[in-house]
Amino acid sequence: ITLIELAKMMKRYFPEGMVARFGGEEFCILYGNDELGFVRRLEAMREELEKTVWSPYDKTFSVTISIGMVHADAHIDELVQRADWCCTKPRQGEETSSSKTAKRI
Repeated sequence: ITLIELAKMMKRYFPEGMVARFGGEEFCILYGNDELGFVRRLEAMREELEKTVWSPYDKTFSVTISIGMVHADAHIDELVQRADWCCTKPRQGEETSSSKTAKRI
């Protein structure tokens, strides 16, 4: 249920983009060239998601997400690897990337 609701939220925030499930709990959003607009929407979506309380089956919980953003300037395998790096590196206590090719949101 949570993945379905998250997909709906992504489609609501990025109606002109392409939202696709890209693995078990991973999603991909293909969006145009407006990086600042994209980042603002991602931040707004993340903030809404963190404030959302889910109550399926009489249990209450909240969800957080990690977001890695990359520019489509390489093969899909490399792009996925970069985005994953953005999401996992901060959890390992290392500094996040601030390059134009990959960043944690």
